[in-house]
Amino acid sequence: MSRSFLSLGSAGPVLGLAACLAFGLLSLAEGALAQAHQPLVQDGTTSIPQRVLSRPDAVVTDAPGSSGEVERPDPFSLYYVFAREDHQGAQWIEVGPNRDQAPVGWLPADGSVDWKQTLVLTFTNPADRLPALFFDDRDTLIDFVEDERLPVLAPDYVSQTRAGTPPDGAGIVSIEGEDFIDFKEQFYLLPILDAEEVFLSAAGRRAKIFEIASIPLSEEEETPPPETDDFPVGLVFVIDTTISMDPYIDRTREAVRTIFDNIKGSEIGERVSFGMVGFRDNTEGAEGLGYTSKVFAPLSSDFDPEEFLQQIQQMDAATASSRGFNEDGLAGVVSALELEAWKDFGGRFIVFISDAGVREPPDPLATTGMTVDQVNAASRDRQIAVISLLLQTPIGSAYHARAEDQLRRLSFWREGWAAPFYSVPDGALDSFGPMIDELTSNIVAQVTAMATPPFAEEQQSGDESEGQGGACADSGNAIGCLGYAMRLAWLGRTTGAQAPSVFRAWTPQFALDDPLNGRSFDVRILLNRNQVNNLYARLGLVLEAANQVIGEDPGLFFDVLQTVIAQATNDPSTLEDLDPSQAIELEVSELPNLGALLGEYFGHLPFKTRLMRADRAEWDRMEGGERDQILTSVRSARQLLKFYYQDVDNWIALHPQATDGEKVYPLPLEVLP
Repeated sequence: MSRSFLSLGSAGPVLGLAACLAFGLLSLAEGALAQAHQPLVQDGTTSIPQRVLSRPDAVVTDAPGSSGEVERPDPFSLYYVFAREDHQGAQWIEVGPNRDQAPVGWLPADGSVDWKQTLVLTFTNPADRLPALFFDDRDTLIDFVEDERLPVLAPDYVSQTRAGTPPDGAGIVSIEGEDFIDFKEQFYLLPILDAEEVFLSAAGRRAKIFEIASIPLSEEEETPPPETDDFPVGLVFVIDTTISMDPYIDRTREAVRTIFDNIKGSEIGERVSFGMVGFRDNTEGAEGLGYTSKVFAPLSSDFDPEEFLQQIQQMDAATASSRGFNEDGLAGVVSALELEAWKDFGGRFIVFISDAGVREPPDPLATTGMTVDQVNAASRDRQIAVISLLLQTPIGSAYHARAEDQLRRLSFWREGWAAPFYSVPDGALDSFGPMIDELTSNIVAQVTAMATPPFAEEQQSGDESEGQGGACADSGNAIGCLGYAMRLAWLGRTTGAQAPSVFRAWTPQFALDDPLNGRSFDVRILLNRNQVNNLYARLGLVLEAANQVIGEDPGLFFDVLQTVIAQATNDPSTLEDLDPSQAIELEVSELPNLGALLGEYFGHLPFKTRLMRADRAEWDRMEGGERDQILTSVRSARQLLKFYYQDVDNWIALHPQATDGEKVYPLPLEVLP
């Protein structure tokens, strides 16, 4: 079109004017057409579009009732609904893969499944729990989980179903695979079609059950397990390099040299790689620190031990003191998480070594802006385990309890499992040395433990007795349990393990052998880039209002927030966002609670976070510390949103024709404030 306009313009002023008018009219027509094609909105909302997932064998046609095929989508492809029309006694829907483009055709309504919110389930790692079962209807599932014999029935049902002969009348339609499915490597969808909270009398608690669809998005067939026990392990030391740490840095280097000498020239040596990151404190807090965090030796699949030893020889303790006792250790962990080579390894371990606690919000010197729990969530999301080692030196005795709590949370992996946290009383170097030797050796040993669960021999019979009697609750088994979970994930990646084949069913969120603490699934929300940007900007308004009432009456917060919202609505350029090229959608007519600020999209979810529920009356009743906790969660959530926004490799298209703007990120629901 632009080439035609330019050639007409060269023919003379009259033709040029005509071409300009024609081009302008055409642009207006295209704009009007784009505006006319807007998805229908869900009942009771003004902005949440109607979405459906195509059923297996559904066909998109050029008109209601027509045989003119437009496309034959993969099962459960995502479409927006632009119109609904009755034709010969049946309802048809006009659909398209992009909300800001024209629809592509029509589907019979019974050839689709309504998807009210883009919530999905992802499997947790199946190590040390029973695999999930999927039931054909809600009542059958509830009867099963309510049965007082559940501890006996569940393993039996799993065993029979795994053998291909589920119990008669059990209503089981499928079972989770044996290996862990890494959704970032082998993406799948388990969209939540319906969610319900029920009271489980046998467990004495309320729990979530879901109606879901299973949608493997890849047509690749699974491959047999590898013939070799090739399980590469990546280990990155994240070491405190402040002024008090010099002898421990030397001793860690010695431990690595010992490992190199022991595995030199062996097959193990070719499958283990090391990296090293140093951290100190925020350089704005004290002069002469040199850096906050620094990668001395990046992790690499093409590992050269001699080069690594030369690189880490450059790591020395600081010559200047930090401000206060805590250090910015989370900056070091985040630097390690951002290393590019993690994807090449099955075993993924960070060993964190410090004699202090870590800075986290609301500490103004916390450079990551994230809390310990959020950094932990980011590490688990990448299947990277953080092993923490606290040197309890006498000078820091007043801070040990807080530091231990922080590092246990940093190393959390799963409910019911012991966190891989270790401490060295008095920071004694002669105790630290053997401990770092043993930790390093145990991690390296995971290379050769490919098929061996870290449980007692009598439980290694190969039967379906997952839920291994609490073995992973023992801190002595922590590294072995982590290694086993990672080996299941590695097998899943190397064999292309997929979610169960296409079906629609009911399943509980909790693990069948541990209804009180275990989970078979995590809940994630699929947000596109514009929605993540919107959420980031909206959370910024909360912080702006809070800054304006600091030192004033906290009861003014909601009034000031309403003013801040009005100002941002009138001038969106004042909003701090992640991508200024995206338009921020900000219409908040009422503010009954802070959830209203997050937008209808979040208020419409069946899960409510603390921020979503907080209203004016509750805010006024809160103590100052409670308000600070909410504001801290908002600050750190914004930083985590930025962290995920920049994770460009893991944005996913739910339809082959989806534009970049429709790509989504499976954000863990737990990170929302």
